[in-house]
Amino acid sequence: MPDYVRADEFVQQCLVPYEQGWGYIWGKYGQVWTAAQQKAATRPLTKAYGAQWIGKRVTDCSGLIRRVYEDNGLKITHSSHAQYLDHCGRKGKLVNGQRADGYRLKPGSAVFMYNGKRWNHVGVYTGDGIVVEAAGTRQGVILSSINEWDYWGELNQIDYSMYPDEREVEPMNPILRKGDRGDDVKRLQELLNADMNAGLKVDGIFGAGTEAAVMAWQQLEHLKVDGVCGPMTWASLEQEAEDQEPVPVPEDPDEDDILDDAVIISRADLGELRRYAASLIERIDALLSKNE
Repeated sequence: MPDYVRADEFVQQCLVPYEQGWGYIWGKYGQVWTAAQQKAATRPLTKAYGAQWIGKRVTDCSGLIRRVYEDNGLKITHSSHAQYLDHCGRKGKLVNGQRADGYRLKPGSAVFMYNGKRWNHVGVYTGDGIVVEAAGTRQGVILSSINEWDYWGELNQIDYSMYPDEREVEPMNPILRKGDRGDDVKRLQELLNADMNAGLKVDGIFGAGTEAAVMAWQQLEHLKVDGVCGPMTWASLEQEAEDQEPVPVPEDPDEDDILDDAVIISRADLGELRRYAASLIERIDALLSKNE
């Protein structure tokens, strides 16, 4: 048996649970749910809605991927958070259903929701803007829109070679780094001030303060912290400026800790973090000024 699965075959196998009407039970990955298990259930949503899945095969979100992996003789961690961190080679942010780096999202890519603390939910992109996911105890395995998802990753042991790297759209913003000047730098400074209260002078000069602010933003957004404003940094700054509402945690998310099921970071808390980051930037600026 090969140590990989073709991406198109992976998609077809991930769609089988949807076609067969599988249900959702947290911690499962394709087993048949029994009346005895339902009677013994302790999770509130399982107790409330799990009875509809008695006699049917059930899974949770990362369990769906685990089931397909194991059916092909492969192994993967049963955790959406670990699948993003440890089992995706190439990965990054999604903005309005598109990869922030401008490349086309490949069928078979895993897609993730992020709740401010963990990558707490995972599905599989099937193509044509559609994701198959084990959504929650009420719904079971469903199809959803790619526009609902925050991150993407190409899974290890999935062969994506039949899908070439193609540009979805050309990046709209130039790559900016320390030493650059101009209107694009001014717009970057404005976004940093709006999104994280960076307190930058909007002068169109990408100096040490702007670089420090970019690095602080990249740290907050779990991007590569290099002080260079590339496509992913631009996309996350622009998305934050457009979307001021919190992203709800999906019902019954796939977490190891039951307490994480209801975790969500509010904009107020995120604002506090960003204000703290801004204060650090001011200190860095002060130190840099002394050394100039």
